[in-house]
Amino acid sequence: MLKKIILLVVLLIFTQQNFYGTEEEIVLLSNEIKRKMDFWSNIDDYMNGVLDCYNDNKGCPKLWWLWAILDNVQFQYGKSKIWKHGMVYYGLSNGICFFPSILNFRWFKVGIGDIHINVINTVINYIKIYANRKYVYYYNRNKGEEIDNTVLWDSFKYCLLYSVAPTGVHLLSFKFFNCVKIRIISLGAILLYFCETVETYDDDFSSPWYYAYADYYGQFKVYFISTLYFVLSPSIEINIF
Repeated sequence: MLKKIILLVVLLIFTQQNFYGTEEEIVLLSNEIKRKMDFWSNIDDYMNGVLDCYNDNKGCPKLWWLWAILDNVQFQYGKSKIWKHGMVYYGLSNGICFFPSILNFRWFKVGIGDIHINVINTVINYIKIYANRKYVYYYNRNKGEEIDNTVLWDSFKYCLLYSVAPTGVHLLSFKFFNCVKIRIISLGAILLYFCETVETYDDDFSSPWYYAYADYYGQFKVYFISTLYFVLSPSIEINIF
């Protein structure tokens, strides 16, 4: 009898509780989410782009000049193995490139099929994408949406898709004095572009800001330049060893 009374009292007390906590706890949780959203929003503004509240899209990041340099200029510190028609290199930049002997001159070489990945640029791009995905996560949480926290996996996935894939394979490379290499015509970027798999900030907040210019400005000149840049994906590699 006593057990039944105790069970009844416990059930009565339990049913009077708010499953989601008290109102004060809800307010504190809401403020904490908003604070984190604002924090990652500021980071995202500097690394990826400032949100235009009137047009609901993004423009240039506050540090656009820094990313314009780091995204397009790579540094190599490491070693390489050279043979008659190509070379393998490893270190900060890792890859392989074919240099037909007929296109080799004293201080100038033309390479075909440069496959590469740069450690520093990959890490930077991952951090940029992570900051954006983190902001989007707390933005959705602030709106009351219950979503899974898959930021780490999403950042890795988008880093491969929008960083490594578009810029990891170039059709041509030009090497000057064995210390400066210029790559152009990204095969990965062309594939993504024509397959229409490139998402912009408007729908997924994932692609680099300069890839998405054409969607924000209805000018043919800007559209042409942004498309040309995306397809070429030019990069300069400077050997510092």
